[in-house]
Amino acid sequence: MKKILFFKPFDYFYLNPTIRLYVDIIENLDNVDLVDYSNFKDFSNFNDDVLVIFLPFTLLGVDLEQYNRIYPRLSKSYNVPLKDNISFDLANSYFDVFRNIHFQSTKTVSILFEYDVHALLEDGLMMNFMKRSTDFLLLSGPEFFDPEFHMNQESDIDMSKFWRGYDFLKSNEKKIISMGHIVNMSEFSYIEILQKKSRLRSAPGARYLNRKIFISNYVSLNILDLLKSYLDFIILKLVLHFPFECLKMKFLNTYFTQIIRSSLFTYTCGSTAGFSIRKFFEIPANCSILVTHNYKFLNALGFKEGIHYLNFDNADTRDLIRKLDIYNDYSMVKLKEIVVNSRKLLFKNHSMFSYIGYLQKTFLRIQENNFNGSYWEDGYYKFY
Repeated sequence: MKKILFFKPFDYFYLNPTIRLYVDIIENLDNVDLVDYSNFKDFSNFNDDVLVIFLPFTLLGVDLEQYNRIYPRLSKSYNVPLKDNISFDLANSYFDVFRNIHFQSTKTVSILFEYDVHALLEDGLMMNFMKRSTDFLLLSGPEFFDPEFHMNQESDIDMSKFWRGYDFLKSNEKKIISMGHIVNMSEFSYIEILQKKSRLRSAPGARYLNRKIFISNYVSLNILDLLKSYLDFIILKLVLHFPFECLKMKFLNTYFTQIIRSSLFTYTCGSTAGFSIRKFFEIPANCSILVTHNYKFLNALGFKEGIHYLNFDNADTRDLIRKLDIYNDYSMVKLKEIVVNSRKLLFKNHSMFSYIGYLQKTFLRIQENNFNGSYWEDGYYKFY
């Protein structure tokens, strides 16, 4: 593999585990040189044609307006140790080095997991660095979305922006390195599979419409589950007013993980826009039964109904979830199989180990001018 320059201006202690894992993988690949604030001056006269990989905060110092607008976000969304030492002059000098190398390079990859699809096109500055046919995008491709699934529901996001972003993904499929969430080995719960749980049913996270319906119709079947759900909601509201963003997000991540681990059935959905979120992986990784809908992207990622998850829209699934004596021998054999199958799928196809291979093959294809986009089908990462 030829030389790769990875522009990561400072160490990102990402609160989003997926972004953190991509950064960890890329900076540890063979032939990758990391360019940050400590060494960027060493690359001032760099004039080789290399593969350039960069993150949005690489553009922090493009001008004073951008710096003043973005800099306050660092303390709100990230734990950046060097934040107080990043002056505009330093950020601007870093950007100048990046711009010169980006201009010389014929192949680039921008990591865009910072953006939800409905916000993707809002950052015009990032769009300026994605105009060439060889400016590739690392983000979830269109197969990670099923926007028509909940079309009959009132949306919880601006769907006009969503459709613009989705159309952008569809029209740029040949430039997209299509990847989604990753599971790190440390995220796999090693508690006994489906030991008796303190909750039967839960729907952790933001109270989207479908999650409210599940809580109202199913979590409420058990008074203790319902009371705990009320407590979850109160805690969520209180924590959102914490003054320290990093502490707040770490607490919420830990709290939601504990809810999943203590639940026999955990329901989640892809918002009303129908897209893949991390909980589709977190739930089985933490030995809980994933209850959701038959989204198209689940099949693309390898999830099969009744094998890796339960389809909430299936009458048999609803009967199973309603059972009072769920811990009977017949039910537990079936449910244990689902947990084991889903965890095997995550480990084989969606773990950090597998994504190292996906990225190595992808970057090599880009360097050899042999990359025309990638996608997922039946759980496998494929190239066009």
